[in-house]
Amino acid sequence: MRARRLRMHGWEAESGRHRERCQGGVESRGGRRCGEPAMDRAVRSHGDRPRRRCKWFAVAYVRIQTAFTTARARSVGKSRARITFDVRFQSEWTGCEIPMCGVCRTLVARLVTCRELVPRCRRRRSVRRSPNASASRHLCRHEVRFMSIFVNIASYCDPVLPFTLDRAIAMAAQPDQLHFGVADQSPATAPRVVQLAQGARLSLVRVDPLDARGPCWARALANSLYNGEDWYLQLDSHMDFEHHWDRKLIEQTQALQARNPGVVVSSYPNSFAFENGQPVRRGVTDKVLVHVVKPAETFQLDHLVLHFEGHPVEQDTPVRGFHVGAGCLFAPGRFAYQFPYDPWYYFHGEEQALSLRLYTHGWDIFHMPGLPIYHLYNNAESGAPPRPMHWDSALDAQRKVGWWDLEQRARARLATLAAGGDLGVFGLGSVRTVAEYSAFSGIDYAARTIAPEAYKPKTEG
Repeated sequence: MRARRLRMHGWEAESGRHRERCQGGVESRGGRRCGEPAMDRAVRSHGDRPRRRCKWFAVAYVRIQTAFTTARARSVGKSRARITFDVRFQSEWTGCEIPMCGVCRTLVARLVTCRELVPRCRRRRSVRRSPNASASRHLCRHEVRFMSIFVNIASYCDPVLPFTLDRAIAMAAQPDQLHFGVADQSPATAPRVVQLAQGARLSLVRVDPLDARGPCWARALANSLYNGEDWYLQLDSHMDFEHHWDRKLIEQTQALQARNPGVVVSSYPNSFAFENGQPVRRGVTDKVLVHVVKPAETFQLDHLVLHFEGHPVEQDTPVRGFHVGAGCLFAPGRFAYQFPYDPWYYFHGEEQALSLRLYTHGWDIFHMPGLPIYHLYNNAESGAPPRPMHWDSALDAQRKVGWWDLEQRARARLATLAAGGDLGVFGLGSVRTVAEYSAFSGIDYAARTIAPEAYKPKTEG
């Protein structure tokens, strides 16, 4: 029975005696078909081994082979049985959305351990049956659950860090599902965060400020603390949160994943300030903040760094963008290992580089309406306690490598990336090209030109 279920849902079961496969998905007696039969088959149906595979098959098979160690013996009941993955039925590697019923998606998610592809909550959901058929019995109810979130925070001598952690926990719908990975660059005399309330977890790396090498280097340190959580959130260390911010981010991102499983929700958040020691929100808009190139901004002769800003757009639907905000970024958990954070950037150019990497790997950037996170901007009106910056001259003069040297190296690295240079795991993808990014965003790195549309907010999703 288990082997039959696997065969029905696009999996191939092999043993010493037989070989079974679903050809283009299961078709019930009522005519409902799960899967996309028109797609090119990734695996041929005859012979001892698959003769032809799509280009994603090898990547998929290697990544999920470990997860099959337990599942393969249980699935067909034979010790020598082997389960291979058919990429037609998993949109993560094909780069397009393939229609599946709820049970199909659940089965794939359990075996592949890509849990972010399956919508989960604490209530039971039913899947609509085929209008003709009582035989679509595999479209049944299934149990779903809330998912864990890894929160990447890089902090440099920031007295607001404890406030950020406390507010994230207090305002979360499921605080016990939060895992904070913090790179805390503060003196040994600074107060230590020893535990968090309500079941949240904290993994912390402490670095002396004298040894710090900038925010991107610290984000890479914090990224190394990721432990397989379902979702990934990257934040600055001075943030505030709306009630049930975690649920809002997950629901919005899951809705966007219907179009593309590779989705990043990011924006420059609205601001908040401290008044009499209490956080007060000073939002620009409760709709969408879309990233645009700052007015009159142009490429300089010696580098490619540009400056961006959030432009309010009064609409209630997400807007597809071309630029991320590194201080507020939400994505599926696999972001942590598919896009390892590049420690060789310093400050400027970080967001441009990540935006190029995401786009060329086939991921989409979205700006969501009503972003439930707020940022404490470092100005006189914010009421924030004073905090030093990494480039302040007091400590920078004591470092062997100063901030300006790090900044120059980062600018050169951005130029190498935009030109398609080989940067290994920190380089560009092959799903889309830099030329396609230029056409989409209006920013042409090769010609060093910026089209008028790059200064105007997009409104389409």
